[in-house]
Amino acid sequence: MLICMTSKHAPAVHRLLAILWLSFVSIAPGVESIVCPVTRDLPISSQGKETEMSRGKSPRIKLKGYQEFGLFDFDVSALNGRKVIAATMHVHPAGGMKNGGEGRGTDLRWFTVSTIASEWEEGKGTASAPDTEGLGASFNEAKFNTRPWSYPGSKVYDVALGNGHSIRCDVDAGDPKDGWMVIPVDVKLIEALVSKSSSGLLLMDGSVFISANCYVASRESKTAPFLTVTVDGEDKETASAVSQLTIKPAPNDASAQTGA
Repeated sequence: MLICMTSKHAPAVHRLLAILWLSFVSIAPGVESIVCPVTRDLPISSQGKETEMSRGKSPRIKLKGYQEFGLFDFDVSALNGRKVIAATMHVHPAGGMKNGGEGRGTDLRWFTVSTIASEWEEGKGTASAPDTEGLGASFNEAKFNTRPWSYPGSKVYDVALGNGHSIRCDVDAGDPKDGWMVIPVDVKLIEALVSKSSSGLLLMDGSVFISANCYVASRESKTAPFLTVTVDGEDKETASAVSQLTIKPAPNDASAQTGA
């Protein structure tokens, strides 16, 4: 912008430019930390009869390697239109320490975090049994007797941990901070939540052998999980259209349930 002025007009123009600049600064969003509360969570077990278990109202969620893990969803509506530059997931240890934790208060440290490429039901379950009232999800089904995770007979693993177009990150959360595990989360996973490409996040322990039984508090407790997301400015990028897509038979992947 080119402004021509005489010396007597200069003060007024300077004031105008200052007002315009202050207006721009006040409108343009900058770096901000946004807390996204948990909206639902659910413990999952891949072991024996527990694969039908659904305890969406449990106050604790066990993280036990690949055997037991948790599903969590968050209110990320405040992130719409913002550019995500960093994120952490906060979970509160809730007992089950076996190996001493080296003075850390928990055996947890390493985690896998994954998107979930399927909708799921939290339900109303509290017992180690199928949730026939709230139709809560289990290892075997996204909604009891109603909806599979993907194809008929699929399990939750088929829509998470890199399967079913899901994405994951494996991270070191370090020592607890003020009693909380602060888990770094790849921004791509948060963007998937915002774009509704993911129905929450799967959290799995990668620290100890499956003989341990580490717990974290759920949303039914006084120390519910949450996300802290750092944003900076607006995100105006739009996804590009799919191109060069081809479809062909895959006989090596065929089965009686999924075809070829």
